[in-house]
Parts: sequence; structure tokens; C-alpha cells
Amino acid sequence: MNNPNQPDQTNSANTKAIITALIRLTLGPLFLVYGGSKLARLVDTVDMLRAGFANTWLPLSIVTPVAYAIPFWEALIGISLLLGFFYRYGLIAAGVLLAVLTLGLAIQGDYELISRNLIYLIFVFFGLNNSSDCRWSIDKALGKNC
Repeated sequence: MNNPNQPDQTNSANTKAIITALIRLTLGPLFLVYGGSKLARLVDTVDMLRAGFANTWLPLSIVTPVAYAIPFWEALIGISLLLGFFYRYGLIAAGVLLAVLTLGLAIQGDYELISRNLIYLIFVFFGLNNSSDCRWSIDKALGKNC
């Protein structure tokens, strides 16, 4: 007989697997589309980001290489999350990217977009907290830990 005071381990594991899958299927395509659309117009993206920091204290010598890296970074994160390939590292990379982007938005004074990034970051934290069960992923198929 089950003890009603003890959590059901099977249900908890299934919930983590479902959360992991939903985070992957939500954030993965989002990062892939963001990165892919920026890659398709890479020069315009870099020019836009440089223009956004032209009147700030942040030197363009720092902005430019980061602006070139962001689309690739986003696309790789999207692939990682969507496929569940190096899933935890993909989430960590997403968290670092969101921190970098949020810092940039704070420097620009764009507080509305900061709030959006912080919402994404909550999903990243939630994904990391529940990433121990990635049963529907390439990582699991390769016998790797999530």
C-alpha cells in the first residue's frame, strides 16, 4: 500500500521528463529562429547592434565581435535544446547569453526588453532544475547523462 505522505517517484520522474521536453520544444525553436533570422541578415544585424550602442559608454570594439557571435550562439543553443544534444550545456549557454543580452539592454536603457529576457531566464532556470530526466533526447540515446 502506498504511503500518502510520500511522493510518488514515478510520477515525479515523468513530470521532469515532460518539463524537459516542453522546455526543449519551446526554447529550442525560439533560439533557432532568433539566431537563424539574424544569420540570414548578419551584416544588418551587426550594424543595428552597433548603432544601438553608438551613444553608450560601451566601446564598439567590444560590441562588434559580440554582435557577430550572437546569431551563431543563438542558433547553436536552439539546435542543442531542440535535439537534446548537450542539453544542460545548451541551457547554461542560454543563461549566459541572456545575461549578456540583458546587460546590453540595461546599458541601452531598454527596460521593456529586459523583462522579456528575464522571463526567458526563468524558463532556463526551470529547465536546469528539471533537466535530470531527458529521456526523449539525443543525449539519452547516446547513453550520456543529461
